Amino acid sequence: MSAPESTKSDCSVCGPGKNHTIVASFERHWDSGDGRHDMGPSIDGVTYWTVLVCGGCDGVTFRTLEYNSEHYDQHGRGVPSIEIFPRPTTRKIPIWATGMNLLICFKKAGEVPFLLHQVYRSLDVECYSLSLMGIRTILERMMINEVGDKGTFNANLEAFTAAGHLSSIEKEAFTIMIDAGHAASHRGHHPLLQELEVILDALENTIARIYVHNSRIQELKTTIPQRQKP
Repeated sequence: MSAPESTKSDCSVCGPGKNHTIVASFERHWDSGDGRHDMGPSIDGVTYWTVLVCGGCDGVTFRTLEYNSEHYDQHGRGVPSIEIFPRPTTRKIPIWATGMNLLICFKKAGEVPFLLHQVYRSLDVECYSLSLMGIRTILERMMINEVGDKGTFNANLEAFTAAGHLSSIEKEAFTIMIDAGHAASHRGHHPLLQELEVILDALENTIARIYVHNSRIQELKTTIPQRQKP
């Protein structure tokens, strides 16, 4: 028996360009007159459908790879359009926001961790404006959870800072993130993934500091032997 074919493909767990085994495949050649493609005259191509198993995590994906006679690079080589399901993960969820950590570390966080998961899922399908609107909502819920609703974003931010949750530098970062969310909601701003990565770095740090690290430090305090009086 011959060895199964292998190929490189993206895995939502292991990352891009990983070794996969092809366990099933089908191909179909087509042209623009076959009734399945409305791409104008004199266009032909081929579509490959494959079921793949990742060599690292054994995860199963379904990949569609399509070439057509009008899409090629400067060297005349065909450039395929590729779709993978499940879609590869754009950004991994922090370990403290998964599994039992989600229940242990977020006792006071309300819906914040669940909104965070929705933001990551919207990244995976390239809905970047929705991601930014979701980040703004997370910031608002964090402030209301901690200091109550003061009526406006600015009033909530002032109270949040006064309660010691933000330094002056972090307050400025919060203001920028909130304004970015406003821009996506009301001013037609379409953020790039690189912009969202920067914002999410800051957001994750703030969430972890308020809801995760502080509670863990307090738990650690109970394990430290107390100083004995002479």
